[in-house]
Amino acid sequence: MADVKISQLTAKAAKVESTDRIPIADYNGTTYDTKYVTGSEINEVSLDTSPQLGGNLDVSTYKIKFNGIAGRVIFEDSSNFLAQNGNFFWDNTNLRLGIGTNTPSHKLHINESVNGETRIQVTNTNTGTSASCITINATTGNRYIASLQYGASVAGTYIGITAAGLSVLESGADSSGLAINASNSTSGTSFIAFATANTEKVRIDNGGNLHIGGTAAGTSAAKVLVQNTGTSPGSSPANAYQQYSADITAGNAAPHFRTENGNVIKLYQQSSAGITTVSDLVTILQNLGLLS
Repeated sequence: MADVKISQLTAKAAKVESTDRIPIADYNGTTYDTKYVTGSEINEVSLDTSPQLGGNLDVSTYKIKFNGIAGRVIFEDSSNFLAQNGNFFWDNTNLRLGIGTNTPSHKLHINESVNGETRIQVTNTNTGTSASCITINATTGNRYIASLQYGASVAGTYIGITAAGLSVLESGADSSGLAINASNSTSGTSFIAFATANTEKVRIDNGGNLHIGGTAAGTSAAKVLVQNTGTSPGSSPANAYQQYSADITAGNAAPHFRTENGNVIKLYQQSSAGITTVSDLVTILQNLGLLS
């Protein structure tokens, strides 16, 4: 059968009703074969491979106009009809997608009002070594994952972040609190570091050593406080003392304690050689800050 253009048919004065029959005739070489398309078939044309509207529909040339609210995303409903809903919205001016809202304020804005859990689930069933669920990559500007908040205590892992080391933030029952675990290394070199202004300030290493201002500990050290030499405080906050590391002599750093009144007590071992009088002992105690 040859192609027939709808534009070649005589126009109807009124709109096409579902009960109308539109004749389409094709000459077969001897006579005309006449077939009919009903108004309901015209109103319910399926934009699929069969039937086709003169072949595939080129939406770059021909536009489909819907009677609805601008911005609502068109989808196929359970009856295979094109449908729209105010809870699925595209803001074409700001290039934002709204789910549960028709006023999205960000590139993806999901809104739900429910007295219960609101979940976003991403599942990866691949078991490969490179399989992951979510990758967040900010290549410029401030790189961070912003606010994460929940109203009730629910046991389970909340965030897994793969970086130079793997950190998992996990919250269990109320009694278990928050655990931070660096678990990517099996060689004993994993650590958790805390930094400000992109500079590491504090580290907890695999041996349980706490480093302040440095990363190295002595051989076989475990559960040790390692405090590197910094800058001694020049004043004293109220109701507090300050502990810091400073050199007694070059190559001999020792703990220092500044009291609230500004006195400094030093803790180090001094040679007993040359101590012969009480005056010598008093001098040593004064050097340690134990006597004024």
